[in-house]
Amino acid sequence: MKRSRRGGDQLRHLRRLPWSRAAWFYAAVGCLFSTFGFLVDLGHITRLAPWSAVLIMAAGSGLVACLYVLAIVHQRFLIPVVVAAQIGLVFLADRFLLPGPDPHVHPPALHAIQSQAVFDALGCLAAVIASYVLFFIFISREGVRQVRLDTEIGLAREIHERLVPPFARRVDGFELMGRSIPSSEVGGDLVDAFEVDSALLAIVADVSGHGVPAETLMAMVRAAVRARAAAGDSLEQTFAAVDRLLADLDRPDKFATAAALRLKRDGTAEALLAGHHPIVIVRAGARVAEHLENARPPLGIPSAMAAREIRYRPGDLFAIFTDGFMEVADRGGHMLGLEAIEALLLERSSAPLEEIAEAVVGLARRHGPITDDQTILLVRAM
Repeated sequence: MKRSRRGGDQLRHLRRLPWSRAAWFYAAVGCLFSTFGFLVDLGHITRLAPWSAVLIMAAGSGLVACLYVLAIVHQRFLIPVVVAAQIGLVFLADRFLLPGPDPHVHPPALHAIQSQAVFDALGCLAAVIASYVLFFIFISREGVRQVRLDTEIGLAREIHERLVPPFARRVDGFELMGRSIPSSEVGGDLVDAFEVDSALLAIVADVSGHGVPAETLMAMVRAAVRARAAAGDSLEQTFAAVDRLLADLDRPDKFATAAALRLKRDGTAEALLAGHHPIVIVRAGARVAEHLENARPPLGIPSAMAAREIRYRPGDLFAIFTDGFMEVADRGGHMLGLEAIEALLLERSSAPLEEIAEAVVGLARRHGPITDDQTILLVRAM
């Protein structure tokens, strides 16, 4: 399994290369396999084929090799066409290029055979050297790009770990646990919880896209939320500020879903969702979970919606997830869904938060492979 996955990654890399960069690779392949033309002539050296014909065979062998690689990388259904082209090339070479005087009737001179062998040997040597040089150029250039990319990805991963570190802590009146699992090197989900104005603000956001662009957008959303909350803005004002921030990017594909809770110490709370999956509430001792449903479009699509006021008691558990959990699919394409996660929360609502989080992550992994960032935030009133 590991070998096939590695091979798929290599083919995917070649498939994504622009032709200006892939040309070095295909030229190297062509030069390497052009040696077949010279080797075939060596096998029929007494026929003394014209040097021009040998060069045509060499060029044809290199071209067929490049066509094989192109078909394997881009369109495998074309492989039979390439096979037919190779058979045709062999037929043409045998019919028109290789035939010469019958060596049994007109034996070639020894010096002519030596000259032909030297030509074929020099042709092989030149093709191998050219192939080596071209492969070296290709690998060197792609290696430098890969090192640069790895460095940038490493820096992005470090920034992501600093922006969205996993946390499990207690503050006055609450127990918190947040965790984000990226589907690639870096993720675009936000999970954050901090105290402001004698209240606890907890938020989960899922920005559009994946990788470094999504992480950059997530960092902007996080900074905007923290800045507006520190300035004393309400949830509505905070979401409105993020709306303006994303709208100013003038990119309709740049948006974010979010779910936020502002929990006060007096047993009251405010909740506001923007295009996000429901906030799940498991009341202490309850057998059925409650939902705080979405109230407005995603962030980036300005909309005026008021936060919903709720009350809570000690032991109540709040859970927020991104769709990376609910939409994980098994081999049959069946998604995990929210109901299965709710059943687990009801079963383990009194367990330590880290244990609950591990159980949810394990449930998702058993159901299917991770294809999207998975983020969970648990808050329990104490």
